[in-house]
Amino acid sequence: MNWKTTRRLTARITFVILLAGPLSCRETGPDLGYKDSLITINIIDNAIRMYHAEHRRYPGKDLFRDLTGSGDDDGKPGYGYRLEPRGTVYGPWNGVHRLSTKGDPPRFADAYGNEIEYHPFEGMSEDVKDYMTKSSAPGREPVYYRRDYILRSRGPNGKWDPPRNPDSDDITNFARE
Repeated sequence: MNWKTTRRLTARITFVILLAGPLSCRETGPDLGYKDSLITINIIDNAIRMYHAEHRRYPGKDLFRDLTGSGDDDGKPGYGYRLEPRGTVYGPWNGVHRLSTKGDPPRFADAYGNEIEYHPFEGMSEDVKDYMTKSSAPGREPVYYRRDYILRSRGPNGKWDPPRNPDSDDITNFARE
């Protein structure tokens, strides 16, 4: 083999390794959807924190509209909104306008197509409070994972698991022990 042939062969092998390397290292399987969903919830969680830092309050029940500013009734077409004419444009926060949605009005969705639910702590229903209760004892105030809001998704099986189930596949913005 002469040096030109060797060089071409080396270049081709290098090219194949560069292309095949990332593909062979890419994670696959059911765990990938869970991780993608958890990343989505973390993006939304951070967007809510950014919203709170700007407005000193948490978003309302229409989380998608509040975080993206998707309504065009504010004098600002497209994403983002103004509180006053020609005022500061707020949103969208943390790129949430690029996340998957479902339904009309749009709601954020996880990798499995399940709606990601948003529950502010104020006005939270008792079944959701029970879901996020870390511990409780008779005659004492329950200990919750969070006291501001929660985000949760049904996970791969598409069903809500019982509260405090260690084998739950539900995806949330709080850690269960």
